[in-house]
This record gives sequence, C-alpha cells and structure tokens, in this order.
Amino acid sequence: MVIGHELGHNVMNHMDKKRTNYLLGSIFDIAAAAYGVNTQGAFGSAAMQVYSQEFEAEADYVGLYYLHRAGYKIEDAVYFWRNFAAEHPGSIRANHAASHPATSERFIAMESVISEIKNKEFNSLPIQPEF
Repeated sequence: MVIGHELGHNVMNHMDKKRTNYLLGSIFDIAAAAYGVNTQGAFGSAAMQVYSQEFEAEADYVGLYYLHRAGYKIEDAVYFWRNFAAEHPGSIRANHAASHPATSERFIAMESVISEIKNKEFNSLPIQPEF
C-alpha cells in the first residue's frame, strides 16, 4: 500500500508542486526580511502545505491503481488502514492543518476506489485512474 502511494506522489509530481508552492511563499519571506521582519520562513512553509491533503488523497487513489495493475489484492488495503487506525488512534480525526486526510476519510475513499477499479474490471474497461 505504501509503495503504491509513494509511486502516486512521484507520478503526479507532488514534490515539484510543493517545491513551487514553497518558492512562491518564500517571496513573502524575502519581502518581509527586506523590511526587517524575520518570518523564519513561515510563508514558505505555509505555502508548501497548500494542497497537501489533496496530494495525499490523490496519491492514495493513483497508488491503488498501481497496486492492482501489479497484481496485488487491493481489497487487503482496507485492513492496512484498519490496523493503522488501531495503532494510531489520533490519525482518525480530521484536522485542517494536518498534512494527511483523516484515516477514516482515507478508508472511505479507498473503498470507493476499490469499487471503481472492480467495476472497470467487471465491465472490461481500461484499468486507469480518472483525472
């Protein structure tokens, strides 16, 4: 599950997008410094988190497609998240400042993606993500 997720980040260029966000935010850090205000990189750091939860959800989505195409039984992914939630109960709740969606949200989305993939497979449709 984790490998598919990380592949999703790479394929969707999430690190490049986060880096671009950081650089744009850093412009405000530099401007503040020009006026003698030390922001300690706060604008760059905040900008880097823009779309973070969306990137994570997208990586989960794309990652399940990769796992399926690699022959993994994607239905088992839900067990991974159940175990994760049991071991890390704090991850269950959503938080607007968190870098990742709540485990419960990921679990529900994952079930939807698995259903989407299985439906495509049943109907002999191409097994590829919808963008």
